This record gives sequence, C-alpha cells and structure tokens, in this order.
Amino acid sequence: MIPQTYIAAFITACLVAGSQAGPCKPSSRITSFTTSDVSTTVGSTTAFSSAETTTVAVSSTSFSNEESSVIVTESVSSTETSLGSEETSTTALSTTEGTTAEIATTTEAATATATTTTSEAPSAIPFISNAGFEDDSSSTAPWELTYGENTVSVVSDVKHDGRNSARITQGQSMISDYIRQPLRGSITAGVTYTMSAWVNANYFCPGVTFMCSYQDNYWTNPEVVDLTAATDEWTYISSTCTYTQEQIDSGGLYFMIGFNCIGAQGQGYIDTVDFSA
Repeated sequence: MIPQTYIAAFITACLVAGSQAGPCKPSSRITSFTTSDVSTTVGSTTAFSSAETTTVAVSSTSFSNEESSVIVTESVSSTETSLGSEETSTTALSTTEGTTAEIATTTEAATATATTTTSEAPSAIPFISNAGFEDDSSSTAPWELTYGENTVSVVSDVKHDGRNSARITQGQSMISDYIRQPLRGSITAGVTYTMSAWVNANYFCPGVTFMCSYQDNYWTNPEVVDLTAATDEWTYISSTCTYTQEQIDSGGLYFMIGFNCIGAQGQGYIDTVDFSA
C-alpha cells in the first residue's frame, strides 16, 4: 500500500503547479495554436458560406490544417458555380429577344395577305330585266305595250326555254304595236348595242321589228327582220342600235320589239330577250 504521506505530497505538487503544463491540464501553447488555426479557417469560410462557418466553430478543437485546406477548396468550387449561373442568365436573354423578333415578322406578313384578298370588282347592271318573262306568271312588267292596240300576256304552253314566254295578239286596228321597257344602267354615245330574241309567229305576222327609242316615242333606225321562211317555229333574231349624245341627254331611252301583222288573226311569241354592249 502507498503511504498516505506520498499521496498528499502528489496532490500538493499538482495544486502548486496550477499554471504550468503537466499531466492534469493541456498546454496553453497548444490551445493557443489550435484556436488561431480555427480562427483562420473561420475567416476564410465566412466569405463563401455561413453554413460552413458554423461547422468549423463546433469542431474547433479537432480540425487540423489539412482539414482547413479542404474547406477552402470547396469554397472555390462554389464560386465557379456562381459564375455559371450568370452565364445561363445571359443566354436566356438572347433567346427571348430572338423569339420576339420572329413574332413581329409573322404578324406583318399576315396583315399584308388580308389586305390583298379584300378587293373585288363591281358587278355590271343588266340593261333590261325579266328577259325571259319568268318573274311573274300573271304580268309582263316591266314590259308594256307602246300604243295599247294589241294584247300581251304571259303563257307557259308555248315557250323556247324556261317556264314562260310573252304572247302578243294583233288587235282590230292595223297599227303595229310593240312591247318595250326602259333601259337601265349607263348608256354610252357611239357604242353599238346588240338586241336579240327568240320569236315564233304565225302566217299573219311575217316580220318582227327591233328599235331603240328616246324621248319615250322617237326611235333610231328601226330594224325589220323577215319571218316568212320560219312560220310557226322558233327563230333566233338579232340587230344593233347606236345612240348619239343628244339622244341620250333627251332621256326616255327604251328598248322595243314587236310583230308586223296584216290581220286580226296575227299572233306571235317572244322569249329570252337580250340587250347588251
């Protein structure tokens, strides 16, 4: 057994040397070196990441110089990543600008196409209407008799085409009568206009007459067409007329057509009339 005297002497020696290095306390130099080393590491790490600084502080007494180098290396790697993010942002801006330019170009092209396809030519107005007597089975309007000596009606039993034709029957008077209607649209002086129709007349109406009239009852060069070779059958006939500017200015422009009959038995049919330039 160790004598109590030796034990007491050992404890006393430890207490007397309280500020010196020994087996009871780590060296103050070592502690100072370790603290300085950790402080350097914390300073380097703080510039890059607060999370890394916290890790070093917790393990301050156990890090070595070699471990501190690893932390610095990781921080450099983090800096490179940050630069990469800036490059990505620049690329995204370039892409956005290119897309905007392409959209503007497409919109202008579509507008030009829409403007080109909207123009249309105006349609021509016919000079006469109800040319085939199809508008009304009970009326020839706007056709009318010039003198009222004959009778005119719409019939469907004798026709060249369509549903109807106009039948003209000679009256008791020997005066020739015609059907007429006012010319529509713009008539031009000096232009040759063509008049045509399909006609069918009996033996007592050997001819048919075309006329262009003005001032309601004056006409220009009547054209008489002989029908003696085509009794009771459909015949296509045509003629021409020309107005002067003076005649046009006087107004009352009409197209006229009628049979030349020699007795009360005279009768004829008219269908598909045309007046054109």
